[in-house]
Amino acid sequence: MNKKLIGLAFASILGILFLNLTCEPPSEAETTGKINGTISDATTSQPISGVMITTNPVTSSKTTDSEGNFLIEGVEPSTYTIQASKNGYKTNSTTVSVVAGEESSADIQLSPLTPELSVSATSLSFGTSSTNLTFTISNTGVGTLTWSIISSSNWITINPTSGSTESESDVVTVTVDRTGMNYGNYYETITIASNTNSKTVDIIMTVANLNAPQLSAYPISLDFGTSAPEMSFYISNSGTGMLTWNITDDKSWISYSPNSGTTESEADEINVNIDRTGFLPGSYTGNIYISSDGGNQTITVSMTIPDEPSLSVSTNSLDFGSSETRLTFDITNVGSGDLAWSVTDNKDWIIVSPTSGTNYSTINVSIDRTDLSPGNYSGLLTISSNGGTYNVEISMNVPANAPPTAIQLYAPTNINTTSMSFSWAMSYDTDFLSYKLYRSTNSNVSESSYPVTTIVNRYTTSYSDESLQDGTTYYYRLYVEDEAHQTTGSNIVTGATLSAPGDWGVFATMSVDLHWISALNNNLVYTVGDSGKIYKWNGAVWTNEQSPTTERLGGVAVIAQNDVWIAGEKGIWHFNGSFWSQEAGYPTSACYGMDYASSDSVWVAGVGVIHFYNGSGWITSSPGTQRIWDIDINNSTNGWAVSQDGKVFHYNGAAWSLFIDCVGNYSYGVWATNESNVWVGGYNCPATNSISYYYDANHWDGSDWTGFISDDTIYDIEGTTENDVWLVGYYGCIYHWNGSSFSKMNSPTSKDIT
Repeated sequence: MNKKLIGLAFASILGILFLNLTCEPPSEAETTGKINGTISDATTSQPISGVMITTNPVTSSKTTDSEGNFLIEGVEPSTYTIQASKNGYKTNSTTVSVVAGEESSADIQLSPLTPELSVSATSLSFGTSSTNLTFTISNTGVGTLTWSIISSSNWITINPTSGSTESESDVVTVTVDRTGMNYGNYYETITIASNTNSKTVDIIMTVANLNAPQLSAYPISLDFGTSAPEMSFYISNSGTGMLTWNITDDKSWISYSPNSGTTESEADEINVNIDRTGFLPGSYTGNIYISSDGGNQTITVSMTIPDEPSLSVSTNSLDFGSSETRLTFDITNVGSGDLAWSVTDNKDWIIVSPTSGTNYSTINVSIDRTDLSPGNYSGLLTISSNGGTYNVEISMNVPANAPPTAIQLYAPTNINTTSMSFSWAMSYDTDFLSYKLYRSTNSNVSESSYPVTTIVNRYTTSYSDESLQDGTTYYYRLYVEDEAHQTTGSNIVTGATLSAPGDWGVFATMSVDLHWISALNNNLVYTVGDSGKIYKWNGAVWTNEQSPTTERLGGVAVIAQNDVWIAGEKGIWHFNGSFWSQEAGYPTSACYGMDYASSDSVWVAGVGVIHFYNGSGWITSSPGTQRIWDIDINNSTNGWAVSQDGKVFHYNGAAWSLFIDCVGNYSYGVWATNESNVWVGGYNCPATNSISYYYDANHWDGSDWTGFISDDTIYDIEGTTENDVWLVGYYGCIYHWNGSSFSKMNSPTSKDIT
């Protein structure tokens, strides 16, 4: 971007601007990583605050914020177990692998602790003589358990029928009454309900037959669940004499032994087996029928075929070659149900994250070649699960002693007349020996060039080169040296020291007063002034160019050879390389200073207005002031303007707003880099409560104004850096700011410099 230059001193200021090189600030290479995550309720999925987060190995403990989030910074690369704990929740953990310069995610769900109903028995068998039996109710969870018992049989009495417990056990007595009941077997199921879950207890009672055999079988149901292969029930004679019995069933998957027998007083044990072969997931029910000369009974048999998870792995090998450090593969459940898996490795140089989980996951595998000798290495990952086992082969190569890895040298910063600063990315080579910085005044900088410095600490990644010549362009290159004294050079960067202020001289004398100048390069410069005069510099001579107006011109912007704008008392004109034009829609009112950020971002100061060209047309805004004298545009989101009535305006990319309303007189010039470095020049302006005396040049540092120069009106301000600012004005005065103080320079004229 070109800035307004001082007409009579064009050559010196232009030289300084060409030497002002800017660059992006360097970034230090990161050696640690971060762990972040969100802790949520497993039941509601809502975030949980106040959860204590700890790691193993130990890093630093954290507590989740109101959104359930945590962040642990400065974590050394390794594999960590992250544990989350809070009162009222079950503690849970996960495993992550931390990589330098990256954030690893460790989201965890916590299940709330609730009351849990537990009953000591699933059945009570009273036989032919027992009348009172007991079972206990307990709370195996957290909190208060409230319970109640429901029974619909009048031969059963329960005491108590309800209660509550936190940690103690409640004893429940069940009483049966055989009075008036016919002989036979009686069955009832009572339900214990609670505020969390429910349980059932089977009640079995027999009224004996005193005159004949009587069949009694117990228990009356067999539930094999998902895995039990064998269960038993018993056949007894609750009557008199000899009982003869026989067993049949209605399902082919049920088998038992024995299938017939006799009993007088003993209980015969019947072993029951089931065969799950060939069944799809689901629940299945069958019956065992017992017939006898003392009655008949049915035993219910049930089983569940669980879902069948099946492990699938996206690859059977990972080859890291000689340079890769991180690869991934996927674990997938291609069956039904939940697949629970874990990953183990057999080599210390293999790092896996995560190491366990359910169903789908992407597995990150990293390798560490540190301290390994050159050669080929292999290892093995084993993925174990309830849906099968799978192996992934790991292979990698540690290369022979190659030259050092090239690192990036960043463009110089803090450039002044005699020094500039450098920084670079850190070398991570294990055989690092030193950094060597070289410079030259030509682009062929190499190890035969001037040696600036040698640094043996790998963590020292910056240096300031002092005692340079002002106004000189230098080229730099940084070499990394390893223990075998092999070297590898970085990219080449260039920087030019600022020219030290010297004596001014008259470069050219025109026939009219000049008010603005703009340079594209050393071979293309325009300056404009009174009577519509336009002068062009082609690198050798000045020429008086044809002008579209005879009125005073106060602004010019040279964007390209065929893209030049001028502004004056009759508005704005554009030069396309062949002719000047003022097309429909162009401003035609009085205009003054102008600046630009690009070919489609041109700004012009006017009388109480600011004109903006967006590449297709002009837009006019009114910030609310009088005549605007000067405008300074840094980029599309940072612009500044000052007005005749002492107001300073700032443009933030969307609109102009008042930055400060001075209580002084005129403001003529503005130059700024950001909201903490603003220079304003004029006559007795600005003044604020912190400035009791009026000054002609003032600086805003982000919090307050500081006044300078009280005896010369300042008409214009331009700078290259915060430490190199030039002010000109009344009777040819010229001032230079070096970052700490002003120097009044010799001037080649006693005329006003505008």
